[in-house]
Amino acid sequence: MDFSLSPEQSQIRDMVSEFVDEEIRPVAADIDHEDEFPADLVSEMGDLGLMGMPFPEEYGGAGLDYHSYAIGLEEISRGSGGLGTVVAAHTSLAGNMLYEFGDEAQKETYLAPLARGEEIGAFALSEPQAGSDVPAMGTTAERDGEEYVVNGNKLWISNGSVADTVTLFAKTDPEAGNRGISSFVVRPEGDDGFHVEGTEEKLGDKGCPTAELRFDDMRIPADRRIGEEGRGFVHALKTLNGGRITIAARGVGIAQAALDEALRYAQDREQFDQPGC
Repeated sequence: MDFSLSPEQSQIRDMVSEFVDEEIRPVAADIDHEDEFPADLVSEMGDLGLMGMPFPEEYGGAGLDYHSYAIGLEEISRGSGGLGTVVAAHTSLAGNMLYEFGDEAQKETYLAPLARGEEIGAFALSEPQAGSDVPAMGTTAERDGEEYVVNGNKLWISNGSVADTVTLFAKTDPEAGNRGISSFVVRPEGDDGFHVEGTEEKLGDKGCPTAELRFDDMRIPADRRIGEEGRGFVHALKTLNGGRITIAARGVGIAQAALDEALRYAQDREQFDQPGC
C-alpha cells in the first residue's frame, strides 16, 4: 500500500505548516500559560479554511479529503495541542454530526457557519455517570408540542464554554435504553436554561476550554432534533469513530513538537559543550 502524499496533500501540509510556524508556535507558550481560548488564531484559521477542512464547499468548507484533514490537524497540534483539540472537537464531532445526520436546513443554518469558521462547535455527550457508558446518561428531553424541554448536565465538553452550536444527546424515552437517546442542536446564546457551570483546570491541552454544562427546563424547537427520535446513540458512536482518527493525528503532531524541542536542546548543549564556551 502506498502511503505517500499526493501533490495536493503535500501542498496542504506545507501551507498549514507555514501558518503554524509563523502564527501559532510563537504564542504557544502563552496559550499554555494563560489557558485562554485563542479566539484570534481560530478566526485566522477560519479565514484559511482550516475550521471546515473536510466539508464540501457548498456548506462553507474547504472540500478536502479526510486524509488531508488529518494532515492539517497534525500540523496544528504540532504548534499547540490545545488548539488541535479546539479544531478536532469543532470539526470531527460537532461539525460531522451535522454533516452526516442533519437535514438540509440544519446543514445550511448550523453547519455552514461552523465550516466557515464564523462559529464554534461543541459535542455534548459525557456525564458524571455516563462517559463510555452512554445509555447511563441522565439528561432528558421531553416532547412538549413543537418543543423539547431539556434537563440535565454534561461534563468534560471541549469548547463547551465558547461554542455557538452544541450537538447535544439526551434521553427522549428513558425506558428504551440505547434506543431512547436522541440528538439535538442547541444554541447557547438563545436557548434559555443553558448554563456553563465552569471549566476544568487541566495539566495540559491548554487553550481548549473543557466545560461543565447544565440545562434547566431548556426549551428547543422540535426541528432542532437531528434525525429521528431514538437514533442518538448510533449518531454518537459513528461520530466518535471518525473522531478517533483525529486523536491519532493530534498525538503525532504533539510527538513531533516534542522531538523538535529535544533536537533543539541537543544542538544547544552541543554548542555549549564546545571548547571555549
